[in-house]
Amino acid sequence: MRFFRFAAALVFCSAMAVSAQSPAAHPNAGANTSVYSSLDPKTCKTLKVLREEGASEQVCPGVAGFELRVLDGDSRQTITVVSPDGRQHPLRYQEVVSPNFNSVGPRAEWRLAAGGKVPIALTVRLNVSEDSANPSKLTSYLVVARVDAENVCVVKVIQSSASALDEARGVADHVSAMSCLKPAS
Repeated sequence: MRFFRFAAALVFCSAMAVSAQSPAAHPNAGANTSVYSSLDPKTCKTLKVLREEGASEQVCPGVAGFELRVLDGDSRQTITVVSPDGRQHPLRYQEVVSPNFNSVGPRAEWRLAAGGKVPIALTVRLNVSEDSANPSKLTSYLVVARVDAENVCVVKVIQSSASALDEARGVADHVSAMSCLKPAS
């Protein structure tokens, strides 16, 4: 009798596992998904270093043939998205987020359209030193960029909070309807 209960439980659990993996049975079927890529200098390839100018450029693998170039100059970092066809799309964080000293976080979140493998958005954490009297005090932002065949640009800057990640994903899921941010004056 125990054997039959065990076998029935095993069959039931196996059926549940299969249905949980099946896109049609999953409650979020058709939902956008996230994939991450590293921006850690240890995992990226250095393209150039200009020691006299204190600048460097590293290339980090992205997803679906995209690459991210992390440009570092004068203690400010920004990203240029390189599309699979080689076109470069500078995000210009110092113009649309903050001109202050900053650094990018250790990873990038790519938002993929439902069922797709092509990214529709990119979110990167940017840590900014906004208080010149206390330069070690950082303000953290999530910077959301639209990624499409014609244009890659920053559409939203979200200050860190308990709900910032959910807000950034919500923006990323509706990024096609958003306009590019203009440089701050």
